[in-house]
Formats: sequence, C-alpha cells, structure tokens
Amino acid sequence: MKHSNQCSMAFGRFTKQDGQCARCDELKAGAAPRDGWQKRYYATKKKHEEQFNRELKAHNCIASKCGPVCTFGDW
Repeated sequence: MKHSNQCSMAFGRFTKQDGQCARCDELKAGAAPRDGWQKRYYATKKKHEEQFNRELKAHNCIASKCGPVCTFGDW
C-alpha cells in the first residue's frame, strides 16, 4: 500500500491523524517498512570499500607508471 495524497509524513514521522493515510496507519500498527534503496546501498557499499582497499594494497606505482603522484583509482 502507498501513502495517500493527504499524507503529511515528514522525516520518518507518521501522519498523526488516524484514517488520513492507510500506509501510516499500517506502520503505526507495527507493519514492517519496505526495503528501500538504503538497504541495497549500505549492503554493497561495504563490499565495494573492501574491494577498493584490496586493490589499493596490491597497487604498485612503479609498475603502473604513476609518476610523482599516484593515480590509483582515477578513471
């Protein structure tokens, strides 16, 4: 169920009036929130950071011909 057009939910605070928004009423009653982009973002962020750190440790500036400034990670 989606929030109604009359929903005044802001910053994660549900609509105070009962019956104004069916989704807010569900959430106040204990319904589980939907998985949003945050869950996917934070799940993949750690994986990408670990991969980046492994590649950085394995990076060799001489073999990569970085010059006076390391250019690792520049695309």
